[in-house]
Amino acid sequence: MGFTDVHAHFLPAVDDGPATLEGSLDAVHTAVEGGTSVAFATPHVSRAMPFTAERREELAERHALLVDAIDRERLPLDLRLGYEVTPWPEIMAVDPRSLRLGDLPFVLVDCPFVGWRDDIGLFVDRISAHGLRPILAHPERNDLIQGDLARLTPWRLRVLLQVNASSLLGAHGRRAQAVAAELVVRGWAALIASDGHGSDGRPHRLDEAYEVARDLVGERALDLVTGVALGNVARREVS
Repeated sequence: MGFTDVHAHFLPAVDDGPATLEGSLDAVHTAVEGGTSVAFATPHVSRAMPFTAERREELAERHALLVDAIDRERLPLDLRLGYEVTPWPEIMAVDPRSLRLGDLPFVLVDCPFVGWRDDIGLFVDRISAHGLRPILAHPERNDLIQGDLARLTPWRLRVLLQVNASSLLGAHGRRAQAVAAELVVRGWAALIASDGHGSDGRPHRLDEAYEVARDLVGERALDLVTGVALGNVARREVS
């Protein structure tokens, strides 16, 4: 069984991920080389990149384009479409079921790097009210959480926590690395994801972070990179 990456920017020319289809395929090769067999392309949805009908259609088309290229090259990656959603007031009008990770009952919510916003809690509650589970992306990179990990205590009952592989590897500084490791050790982290961009020390792979996590918690680390928190439906073998 390969790894499952729930948060990565694969689609060409839609956000700050790869700029070209060639770059997207390079990212897929990196993911496969790193042992990933299931991945979710999670382009940004935000005030600057809103979830309009036109953008939704564009993202679906780019996903289909990349899947076709993956199939032509016979690469063993099951690439599904999801989104990384930054909460803002207007997103509350969108049915969160349209923002799921593929057909799974989960929505990936962007955690800010600086400060906090009431919109996060409101959006998390809206997701939950529709019978879905929020996943909070890279909380270890937030400055307030780095200063006081106890801030996450009430959120553990409301969301799944997703730690970045790049944080565990030290790409975002010692504080993010220390908090990421502590979340893994405490068992608060439910998932490790690449948040792959192909730049800024965020490659589309999980193998090195898995080794770090395994040194911290032993074989329990495998659950964090194989989508156990998502249920068996997330982990389909790729032929």
